[in-house]
Amino acid sequence: MSFRRIVYSLFLLVTIVGLSYSGEFYLITSSDGNTSYKLRFGSGKAGGSSLNGFDPVTKKLVVIHLKPGEAKPKPVAKIWDHKTGKTIPLYKFPDVEQPLPVIESIKDLTFFPFTDSKDFEVKKGFFD
Repeated sequence: MSFRRIVYSLFLLVTIVGLSYSGEFYLITSSDGNTSYKLRFGSGKAGGSSLNGFDPVTKKLVVIHLKPGEAKPKPVAKIWDHKTGKTIPLYKFPDVEQPLPVIESIKDLTFFPFTDSKDFEVKKGFFD
């Protein structure tokens, strides 16, 4: 097999895997380093997608996992945010009593959910 074919094959493999598991993966860690959590935003053909939320009652980050091609669920309620003027959809997350808003992107996470601190670390990449 020629060198050019090997390079082309590797490029093709990396591209296919990247498209299948696309999305953005983040590890958020508290400023003291004691608490961390993995979040995924976006979707991929093989990996489906997910919706992230935070339950302030149980102090847990919660996730709705969607299978590949599965539509985003319809909100169970909506609230109006008097600070922004936006209507925020609320979703039913597994094992959570009240409906919650979705954390749409890592940019929307301005406080570390477990400590309510603005001081936390964000790392982008794939994590075990």
